[in-house]
Amino acid sequence: MRKGWRSPLKEKPLRNPGQSLDEYIQNLLDVEINSYLVVALTALVLAFYEWYRWYTDVGYHPVALTIIAVLAVLYSAWKIRRLMVKVNRLKQGRDGEKIVGQYLDNLKASGYRVFHDIVCDDFNIDHVVICEHGLFTIETKTYSKPGSGSSAVVVKGDQITVNGFTTEKIVHQAKAEADWLRQLLLETTGETHPIRPVVLFPEWYVNSSQANRDIWVLNPKALPTFIANTPKLLSKQQVMQATYSVSRYIRTT
Repeated sequence: MRKGWRSPLKEKPLRNPGQSLDEYIQNLLDVEINSYLVVALTALVLAFYEWYRWYTDVGYHPVALTIIAVLAVLYSAWKIRRLMVKVNRLKQGRDGEKIVGQYLDNLKASGYRVFHDIVCDDFNIDHVVICEHGLFTIETKTYSKPGSGSSAVVVKGDQITVNGFTTEKIVHQAKAEADWLRQLLLETTGETHPIRPVVLFPEWYVNSSQANRDIWVLNPKALPTFIANTPKLLSKQQVMQATYSVSRYIRTT
């Protein structure tokens, strides 16, 4: 921008679903993977140059440099392959966040406020829904399914079992996100808001008959009904205050 000029925009735009993962994926592609490509290409160029000088009979012996080049290429290929596995896994998670985010945006027709990808201290909240029924922090988990046979997410207390692996970390993560938002709103509005943590598993059947009722673990399609069946806990004024606080935080961080 020219000296003496400034942007007419006073605030940052709101964030999109999966934006943090998009940025992380792009960083992996631009920085880490490209760095290994440069290493491999440089080693090959040096080896080719040495062979050229040997072929033109100027007394150089390229064998040692060729061995180094081959090792550099093999190492770079191994690292790139590992990084691409990570990138593909991140892309699946990003796409899950985007699909859930687009689905949640349909709730705006009912007057709900929906925010995406709220960046906190050392984590992010995938989505937040604000309405008269309360506030809902939403964590999206997009796990691969087995190639055949039935598959389900099983919830028992704080334990979630997916593909035979059981963990409590998902529930603890979701609760921590709700606690963070509760503290933010307490600091900005002076009120303690009812916030329910939610974990969504896109395209999974969720068996949550024994779930901890302090947290919802659901297929995304079940969420609107769960919210609608919750008693109204906030006034319209409280909804506006919470919406302003969350929007303001996103735009100023």
